[in-house]
Amino acid sequence: MGWRYEDDLDYYQAAHRLRKRHGRLWLILWGPASRAYFAFFQGQAHVPPIVAATSEELHARIVRTERELAHPPAARS
Repeated sequence: MGWRYEDDLDYYQAAHRLRKRHGRLWLILWGPASRAYFAFFQGQAHVPPIVAATSEELHARIVRTERELAHPPAARS
């Protein structure tokens, strides 16, 4: 039996909830072939894609990234 969209419906719904929670600055996807969540920052800063196995882990990593963007480390002299 092949893969069907319905097989991963819970994962797609979790990705949708994360998109709503984090707003327009993040493109959030569920990758059925990779079995992972992906987040792509759509703002001005260069942020590498975030990959996580669970929606909870992705949320935590997005929050951490947003915190780092809001409070970048002091420049070294």
